Amino acid sequence: MSVHHREYHTMLHRLRFAGLFVLLTLTGNLCAQSPLSTIFAENNNFNGNMFNLSVLNPNGVSINRFDVNTAFNTNTINLYYKLGSYIGSQLTPANWTYYGSITFSSLGMNVPSPVLLSTPLVLAGGQNYALYISAGSSGTMFYTNGNGTAGVPGSGSNQTYSNADLQLLAGDGMGLINGLPGSGTETFSSVNDPRVWNGNIYYSITAVPEPATLALAGIGAIGCLGAIYHRKRKKRIRCRHVKKPANLVAG
Repeated sequence: MSVHHREYHTMLHRLRFAGLFVLLTLTGNLCAQSPLSTIFAENNNFNGNMFNLSVLNPNGVSINRFDVNTAFNTNTINLYYKLGSYIGSQLTPANWTYYGSITFSSLGMNVPSPVLLSTPLVLAGGQNYALYISAGSSGTMFYTNGNGTAGVPGSGSNQTYSNADLQLLAGDGMGLINGLPGSGTETFSSVNDPRVWNGNIYYSITAVPEPATLALAGIGAIGCLGAIYHRKRKKRIRCRHVKKPANLVAG
């Protein structure tokens, strides 16, 4: 193999590794550890649950599905969320943002029932939130008694669940929502503490480049390195073709 061929293959390998490095760097946080799961071990029930949810991934998360533990007579979930803890806001609807009402099909007690969000619930990285998941006006939410201290989310051995992206601290069981959810005139009722929400949270990482952006970035990096190689090689070729000037004779 000639010197030029060796140089070409060496540079080709470098370009491949450079492109791969760029793509891996940009997609490093793309692989979420979804879902975050608690337990499905019902020993109590009422209408809903409140819990705290901290976003550990600095890029934030977009929640697109919950699995819930509900009775067959339940076909609606009302979802609220707020910045900060639910403690002190259990009976104050004005402190919460109403996401909306979601229709789903319950698979029965201790079986995860999927609740799909038409629009992802986007939570910012590094922030602490609270979620309130209610089983509609006549539904039943199955949950588990917590073994920690009342008023201290996550204090019991069965009240904390986490992965690299999220940490969930349970939690309260809640009674019926009186009035129309999201109307501004509804009221919350019957705080039971501590209680552990039974469910799964499915999500993706929010702040990552789109596939087209990733591809262009990789191609751009390879193109830049290729251009550098081409300029260097062209310069060497020009140097090889320059002839030495003939000896000049003084006249």
